[in-house]
Amino acid sequence: MTLCSHRLPDDVFGALAAGDGGVRALAHLVAAQHSKQMLLLRGVVDAAEALGHPQAAPARRAYDLLAAIQEQGGDDVDTVLAHPAVGAWAWRTLRRARFAIWTG
Repeated sequence: MTLCSHRLPDDVFGALAAGDGGVRALAHLVAAQHSKQMLLLRGVVDAAEALGHPQAAPARRAYDLLAAIQEQGGDDVDTVLAHPAVGAWAWRTLRRARFAIWTG
């Protein structure tokens, strides 16, 4: 999956701070959220591999499949990543896995 950095332009930040921002601000926020979800999923896969978890290989294949679909321009990946449960699951799973790595 393609990762990129995000910077909120000063004028967009000012508009958000004033309670506005419109479509331009929303586009920046959605893009940043999308990247966060991708990073969380990648973190889950990396942690599973580091732990030698029995589901690490299927997790890697699933991640690679999502990346391939995204590269083909599929909006389905965006739809999946935008679902609130995906981020909540990935964050909880990554937090537990990293705890296991640190204490293991």
